[in-house]
Amino acid sequence: MTTRIRSMISADADNVRWLCGILGYPSTPSDFERRLVALQNNPSHAAFVALSDSHTVVGWVHVYEAPSLLSPSTAELGGLIVAPTTSD
Repeated sequence: MTTRIRSMISADADNVRWLCGILGYPSTPSDFERRLVALQNNPSHAAFVALSDSHTVVGWVHVYEAPSLLSPSTAELGGLIVAPTTSD
């Protein structure tokens, strides 16, 4: 399987939300969409999806800038989920 990575888009919301639910983080479509739009509108945050050969979302990652007074800014993971199995 070849995995392709790209920025998360609104059309990925249902698949990403499903992956969140698998790990015990359920949300309604409207709540998830609200959080995704807020993230997309914040230049300190980025989200990416991993796509299978059949263009199915098989994972995602959210990363954000974490400023600090103690050190230069770093990037931190806000979430990382990979599907338990894939069909291709």
